[in-house]
Amino acid sequence: MKGSMIMIRKATVRRGLVAVVALCACVCSMVFGNVMSSYAEEIIHTHIWATKYDDKNHWEYCTVCNKVQNKQEHKCVDHWFNGTDSCVHNNFSNRICECGYNYTYKKPHGTTSDWKQYASRLLHYNHCTTCGSWIKSERCTKGGTNTSCKNPGKCDKCGAVSTKNNHFVTTGGKCRDCGKQILNISDHTIKYADDYKTATIKFSMKPVVEGGKLTGTISGYTGNPNYTSAKWTSTSKSDGTYEYTGVYTFDPKRQRKCTVNMGDTQSALTINGEKIYIDANLFKFTIWQDHGKPDVNEVQQKDQKTCGDWATIKELTISGKEDLSKIVTISIIDKESKDVIVDKAQTDVKDGKFTYKCTPPLEGPVEGRSYILKVVDEIGNETEKEFKVYRTDCRAPIIRSEKEYTEWSQTKNLVFKLTDYGAGKAATSILDQVSYVDAKIVDGGFNACYTFSVENYGVTEYKLYVKDGLGNAALETIKVGRVDNTKPTVTELKHTYKYDSTVVKEEEKDEEADVSASPGPLSETKPVGATITVEANDKNTKLKAEGSGVAGYAVTTSKDEIKASDWQEFNTLSVDKPGKYYIWVKDKAGNIADLKVVTIKDDYSMVIGEDVKKDDGKDDGGKYEDVPKVPDEEDKKNDSKEDKSDSEEDDDTPSTGDTSFVLAAGIMLIISGAIALLFMKKKRGNFV
Repeated sequence: MKGSMIMIRKATVRRGLVAVVALCACVCSMVFGNVMSSYAEEIIHTHIWATKYDDKNHWEYCTVCNKVQNKQEHKCVDHWFNGTDSCVHNNFSNRICECGYNYTYKKPHGTTSDWKQYASRLLHYNHCTTCGSWIKSERCTKGGTNTSCKNPGKCDKCGAVSTKNNHFVTTGGKCRDCGKQILNISDHTIKYADDYKTATIKFSMKPVVEGGKLTGTISGYTGNPNYTSAKWTSTSKSDGTYEYTGVYTFDPKRQRKCTVNMGDTQSALTINGEKIYIDANLFKFTIWQDHGKPDVNEVQQKDQKTCGDWATIKELTISGKEDLSKIVTISIIDKESKDVIVDKAQTDVKDGKFTYKCTPPLEGPVEGRSYILKVVDEIGNETEKEFKVYRTDCRAPIIRSEKEYTEWSQTKNLVFKLTDYGAGKAATSILDQVSYVDAKIVDGGFNACYTFSVENYGVTEYKLYVKDGLGNAALETIKVGRVDNTKPTVTELKHTYKYDSTVVKEEEKDEEADVSASPGPLSETKPVGATITVEANDKNTKLKAEGSGVAGYAVTTSKDEIKASDWQEFNTLSVDKPGKYYIWVKDKAGNIADLKVVTIKDDYSMVIGEDVKKDDGKDDGGKYEDVPKVPDEEDKKNDSKEDKSDSEEDDDTPSTGDTSFVLAAGIMLIISGAIALLFMKKKRGNFV
């Protein structure tokens, strides 16, 4: 078939419809009418089983037909951050199933205590009676206003008493409430031990408020420590400055980044002997132990099923070493398409080693396809390793195009874009699972082209079969319809005159008021244009059905060209100059009716013709129909005389005016006769 065009006609009768299918082998093109063919109920293929999971179950599924087998509920194992099952603040568990599914669980708190005072902090709180963690805290208030160094006194709710010295020292050493600078704080430094077992933090502070004095003690707060101990020491100077050094010893069982909030103490500062609270937001620092990346081995690939020298699916074994983290997270990404094949599956690290097995739907041609393996430890240290998959094809080609084509048009030229990263071949069929036609290779993918040109005013579902070179097949349902290639029909053109209401006869002017009177009847004004009303429909007489519907009207002076701006939705067209005009009508599919020509005369009357030219290009013979013109002043006078004469002929009884006329005429006739008689006698000589 290559290099030639072969037309195959196949008629299938269903619901009274006939399908005519044209297959064009050289460009993979098919032409379809309004048809639904008989299709096979199942896709002919061999099952290829891959692994998958959701938030409830894991199972095997066929990568070709999506059939499911061996579906099981997850069995997750707890991994408590603090090592124990408790609701203590920020304790949590990573719950992991052997399939890779995982989620984070936090145990709910128990009952809540009564409100407790924290006077120096200017608040009260309640806590969990099970673990002691704070549940809720509120500012102390007096008379509806927060207590502070500016509003000292007794809290209306908990009874805590504050004084004017109760500054609340926060970020940068300033008081939260009055804004006064209480402490000057230096930048801090962090230094890790060579073996990353400890981290040492250093900084200094100096009181700058009158009566302020540091005690030399300091502390920090975190809700989820990754260390077993934090030991702070200090050295004082003569100017009141204290230098602080803190050594944090990491807990190897809690591999996580930890942010420490310095402060959260009422023992580090006094003002005039009164303890002042230093907030936990004095400054922050983040420390962690694990600074090494996971060590990842080469990815092992094991063929699960084969077809000749090709594999249809591979089981992957991912393994490596991790010194400190107890969990690693695994992802696999297609290097070219960026599709995520395995998304953040987790597995345990035991004795510093990890192993994870999965059967994802990977594909690769003869020359191989690249994938990126990412392994991330609990801290976020990440190792990437690229690997290739060769001669593997587990899925049918994937359609990357839309599945519905139902906008009105004259034809549907559809191009289905397919991808198949395996055997490097794709074929499609809309008829059955036998009449496959190869898709054309375009830009690394495949294009399957179909043309639907037979009129279809509804929407039809078609089954589109796709398969690759190994026979992996799939079925997609597409919707195609609203094909209309019948042009609308103009049934009538109606003409009316346009008048300018400002035109007034001279004798109607009111000279005294110097204002023009209202115009008289329309017959006393001159037309200034014409309006053409177009009646049209979009009926298909053969199908006895309405098509897409009339959607636009236009009038132009050219029969060869029309601009988009010429079209309008309304069927009343306006012209302001005499001349020849062309009437256009189109439907929603873009079909244009046969042109109609009209001539607007100088008096704005109109004559109507048929088509401008026939199909053979000859003139249509000038089949015009006169449209009565508007009467002018002379026409009205003549009409008045004719009407009066007709009235006299019809009346047998003369009026008074008519009798006088008859008597005068008789007298004139007698006189004329006498003169004629005298003249004749004179000529004869008998004059008396």
